[in-house]
Amino acid sequence: MVPLRGPALRIAENMAASLTIPVATSQRAMPVKVIDENRRLINEYRGAAGASKLSYTHLVAWAIVRALDAVPALNQAYSSSGSESFRVKRGHVNLGLAVDVAGKDGARSLKVPSIKKAEAMNARMYVPNHGFVDSPEILREELAGFRRALENLVAEGRRLYAAGVPLQTAYRNINLGEFQYWYRAANNMPDGLRKVYAEEEERKGK
Repeated sequence: MVPLRGPALRIAENMAASLTIPVATSQRAMPVKVIDENRRLINEYRGAAGASKLSYTHLVAWAIVRALDAVPALNQAYSSSGSESFRVKRGHVNLGLAVDVAGKDGARSLKVPSIKKAEAMNARMYVPNHGFVDSPEILREELAGFRRALENLVAEGRRLYAAGVPLQTAYRNINLGEFQYWYRAANNMPDGLRKVYAEEEERKGK
């Protein structure tokens, strides 16, 4: 038997106390392909702008906070005092995120930092030190343009591959249309075109 002390004791006490809270559990099957694709597009855009990547934690936590705006009852709680029961109506959303942290001795433990008043944050505050975050209107416009650039690259790559143009020649002959002189084209196009050719080779081999 090893006595629990400090944070480990507090976590165990909270876990035991949570068993007394009445809850309703449901399960939903959610497709993640759209989430994965949108995250990839967002990070492609942020990478082109020199910003760091967003994790699934950012996206899921942000979705939870925004969902509580739409359904505030989910942020309410149950409490009892003697023979009376109460509904606790909270005025703010304090979001706790469990993070796996390695200590100096190599042992791992869960830390749960709390973001206070998360509902009052905009994207710029919510993603600190991750590069700039423009207004939703600008982001939608930029992401739409970036998606068009990717679709154009894929279509051109498939056309050149079907025409039997070698990859090295395709680098010089590809027509990127409105994105021909895009400032990221020189850096992003070769890898993108190489991936299109690899996917077409794989499809051909099936």
